[in-house]
Amino acid sequence: MQIHRYYALSGLSAPTMRSVEIDAPVWDDAAGHGAPTHVSVPADWPDEAARNFARVACYPARLPRHLKPIGATNVPEPLWRRGVDKQASKAAARQDRFQYENDAVAVADRVSNSLAYWGWRLGYFDSAGDAETFRDELSALILSRRIIPGAKMWARMGLHWAYGINEAPSLGAGRDGFSLSADQQQIDRITSLVERPDLSDLKPSGISHDHDALDELGNRDWLAATHAVGAGKLSRAAKALMDSLSGEPSVNSIVEAFSKPEIAKAVAEARDSGLTDPLIMRAVQLYLDGRLDRFGAWIASMTGVEPDAPAPLTIGIGDDALERALLVEAEGPAMTTGSDADARGLMDALEWHAWTSGQANVRFEDTAEAWRNGDCTDSEAPRPLLTVMPGAFLLDPDSSDDTIDFDLPGYVHTCRLAVIALDIAVSLQHHPLEADAIATRDGRAIALNIGPLAPMLEHLELDVEDSAAQSLCAGIASVTSALATGCSAELAQNLGACPAGSTAEPRMLAVLENRALAAAGQTTGYLNLDIQPLPFQMLDCPLPSLAEAVGTAWIDALAMATDCGQRNLSTVTMVDMGEMTAMAEGRHALALAGDETSALAQIEMMAACQPYLSMPIDQTIDLPFDTDLSSTGDLILKGWRRGLWTMRCYREAGPAGQPWRLPFDMPEVAANTPQAANANDVDQRRRSMPGRRKGYTQKATVGGHKVYLRTGEYEDGRLGEIFIDMHKEGAAFRSLMNNFAIAVSIGLQYGVPLEEFV
Repeated sequence: MQIHRYYALSGLSAPTMRSVEIDAPVWDDAAGHGAPTHVSVPADWPDEAARNFARVACYPARLPRHLKPIGATNVPEPLWRRGVDKQASKAAARQDRFQYENDAVAVADRVSNSLAYWGWRLGYFDSAGDAETFRDELSALILSRRIIPGAKMWARMGLHWAYGINEAPSLGAGRDGFSLSADQQQIDRITSLVERPDLSDLKPSGISHDHDALDELGNRDWLAATHAVGAGKLSRAAKALMDSLSGEPSVNSIVEAFSKPEIAKAVAEARDSGLTDPLIMRAVQLYLDGRLDRFGAWIASMTGVEPDAPAPLTIGIGDDALERALLVEAEGPAMTTGSDADARGLMDALEWHAWTSGQANVRFEDTAEAWRNGDCTDSEAPRPLLTVMPGAFLLDPDSSDDTIDFDLPGYVHTCRLAVIALDIAVSLQHHPLEADAIATRDGRAIALNIGPLAPMLEHLELDVEDSAAQSLCAGIASVTSALATGCSAELAQNLGACPAGSTAEPRMLAVLENRALAAAGQTTGYLNLDIQPLPFQMLDCPLPSLAEAVGTAWIDALAMATDCGQRNLSTVTMVDMGEMTAMAEGRHALALAGDETSALAQIEMMAACQPYLSMPIDQTIDLPFDTDLSSTGDLILKGWRRGLWTMRCYREAGPAGQPWRLPFDMPEVAANTPQAANANDVDQRRRSMPGRRKGYTQKATVGGHKVYLRTGEYEDGRLGEIFIDMHKEGAAFRSLMNNFAIAVSIGLQYGVPLEEFV
């Protein structure tokens, strides 16, 4: 393959460096050789990034100082690895024989040189000049933080190449591993774990189809309480709380509920009896939803329950179970039997754990399976990770034009080099498990990770709720995926496709065609999809060069993949950067969490990006504290209908994993003192809507906009709520109409006549 210079041009000087003090010990100085107290990094790196780099990337033990090149047949001299110069080391003073890694340029050179060395040995480059250019460009990209290697690649790549060391306790000295053979077709057992380290920073979480594990999550709260106060006393306290909460609820949110004297008194008594806050909150929320009977049924089922396994990270649920759950909700619990009851119980458990602690990550099985590239085990294979930072490619406006643009040629160049580097890492690394090595051979999964996009939105002054922000993020995801697909096809042309990525694989080509259709903004023509993806809205994208590139990039990528196949089935991700988070601005893949960002806007943004990715988006949907239990379930269903692969919700109330507490101390309940009634008082209580209500749906066109109006009625036929849906409009406008409908609905439930709103 040919590599051209773009960033590391001839004649350019090295980056300006500065020294940053390290506030915690990084290097092991047990032998008293004088470990450094600072790290040298490029001048534009913030202190936090420098300290994170020292902690993660720099080798913690001492290294030989005196080195010499080790010649190798058919390897260009600039790529020769280094070895210990024993004569020079012996002649030096004892305190001068060793050194420590504390320089970003040295570490970047270690990583880039070793990748270029292995790439040359494995036949990736057309000439020695291409290998050297690859090395220089990769080092420049790392030092400018346009790409950020994963923690394992930072810490492990090139230790043998740069320093000649053969053993490192942290890398598994004395253990065997499994690696791909020189022709990449067989699995070899190896012992040189420093020369061929494990570089996989990303391993997809296991998917559990044991839905009973969800119940075990909820049972932990109960079991913890029974150990403290006894099962009998706890059951009596729970039943007493249920008796106190019986009847029609007079409030609609859990925050309002705790302010009611009668509920506050019941909660205080339950607390005194040993009932924990999570259990109390569960009972109160189910009471508000009109489903208190489910709390009683759960308590009755708790006799003899013992936890037997930790909670799985991901729970898989199919379309059929979701459809049955919706049917049960519509028909009511009285009509629920068999598998329908199981489906509704599963949804109850999912929404409960999303509402409380976000422990259950919901995977929509049929949707995720429809987007899988092939039939191999690639989806669960560990993979090396490089993060590309799209915000680093924004071009500031010149003096004649105030328009901010995107450095598309630089981004294309960077993504291509990153994919090549990742594929080299796949070829050389070892795996502790043979099954992982087999999965890597079959699908050659890599993770070209898209870094935080929030800095781009802030720089362009875009709100997450805007359609322009959604289009920008979708455009970045689409272009990155197209570039990775095209480069993978180029690698397949030069080095061969992976077994599951040949041109004879119709499933792989169908997935790529679906991505190309979504990038072209199409709403029809998708293959083997029950839920269609959100198409890219080119006219909404605020960066013209990016918007124009989305469609053309996919035309070229699809043509190459059709002719040459794919070297890597899984390529592009949006996941948390883990230990390297501090190297970039923003924490999450989309960095959408915020006080003013609605949950629906977060779902819409994720759904716009998901079609182009090879893994689910690692983004937690943040919910405000006053979100009720049923709304959490509705959001899970919305995510499913929008085409997400997985969802994880977390309601604000403190860090996940900590015991849940009620939002505030319960108020003292004053004694009821009879007072004279005022003859002029009017009943101002809000009349709650029944759990099942009638209504109708009306479609209309207003000013060229399609509007769907849905009503909800009381048993006597009086109007109690309205819903307004304008699904083809932007997220901000839909949110505005949604809040307007909520305001009108609340007024109707307080008795305000409809004509007063006109």
